[in-house]
Amino acid sequence: EVVWQSFAETGAAAERVAAELRAAVGDEAPGVAMIAAKNSVEWVLVDVACVYVGAPSAAIDATLATETAVACGRGAAAEIGQPLRAAYVDADRAHEYEALGFVRAATTGATTAIVLLVAPPSNEPASLRSLAWPRYGPKRAVTALFTSGSTGLPKPRWFADQNWVDRNPRAASGRPFASCAPVFQPLSHGLARRQVWREISHGGRIGMVDTTDELIRQIGLFEPSGVTAIPSFFVLLQDRFRAHLAAAAAAAGRAPDEPPT
Repeated sequence: EVVWQSFAETGAAAERVAAELRAAVGDEAPGVAMIAAKNSVEWVLVDVACVYVGAPSAAIDATLATETAVACGRGAAAEIGQPLRAAYVDADRAHEYEALGFVRAATTGATTAIVLLVAPPSNEPASLRSLAWPRYGPKRAVTALFTSGSTGLPKPRWFADQNWVDRNPRAASGRPFASCAPVFQPLSHGLARRQVWREISHGGRIGMVDTTDELIRQIGLFEPSGVTAIPSFFVLLQDRFRAHLAAAAAAAGRAPDEPPT
């Protein structure tokens, strides 16, 4: 069974998460919050809450070793001249961060799958702050995505508010209002996360998919008109949902062989 959460419910839940973050790190200088957790509804709530608070977020691969994840978070924060102040991690790995000096925040428990931790102070070399962006203004840093780390420590790529959220309404034109983007790639991956924000911006729906279960069956439950997928898997999806995609194309005024969204 698919249980949908409304935009109002999502917004209210994100506000509760934001209140916890404000209480833990303060409003005036919230610093950077790293998110190193598996996909969940709470992941999205945390990401939205960081925007509410004005804390740039660093989305980190949850499979990285704890020490590596922390190094990524600190390095990303140093690039924009801010401290790493908080970490959102999977509850079953919180003890690993606590062993490194992170302190579990006294929260009201707005999320259960993800734990909020306050980062210990760190003395980063001043040279790492040479690329600092102004916190406010046309290039306010909103979030960082990371490279794969194939040549060393994953490197951050910062996005400002105007080049992160897709505000172009034409990007969603021609799609039924009930469109849904099944998310099965890690939310630390830029493609999946941009798709989530696009749906939030344009009134679409987001479906979290468990990658350990039958993907095709789960995606079928959402009856999506939009799918985010790696190319090889998209071919499989296209074969499975050919009739549905053709109907969606016709409803949107596209040719049946025109690539769907």
